[in-house]
Amino acid sequence: MPLDVQLPFVGEEEVVGYDKPSWSQIGRLSVDPTIYGTKGTISFGPHETMVFTKDKQEGEAIAVDPLPQGERNAVEYFLTRIKEDRPIEGMCDPKFSRDVQEVLEAGLISSKSGTVTMIPLNEDR
Repeated sequence: MPLDVQLPFVGEEEVVGYDKPSWSQIGRLSVDPTIYGTKGTISFGPHETMVFTKDKQEGEAIAVDPLPQGERNAVEYFLTRIKEDRPIEGMCDPKFSRDVQEVLEAGLISSKSGTVTMIPLNEDR
């Protein structure tokens, strides 16, 4: 991929960010959740995790165990928790999700204003 390619992330009215390849990126560009580090890249796919390092540019596949029944997808997780009267936890926890949304909103506000936006956000926004 040429270094001058930019993939825009579009907000409601304008571009709010770019994903741009870098000489420091290790491994291939992925559509799966990916963590880019200084010594390698980890890409989390549905059936395997790929680890890329300078020594393993093509990546090393690491098999992952299937998720347990009741946690294989978001709908199954939610319905199982409701049916079994268990709390919604982890990334699905409503408070966690609200906090993540606040961080994203602060980023948009900061991008539009050109200033640092502190969290928690004021209630009047």
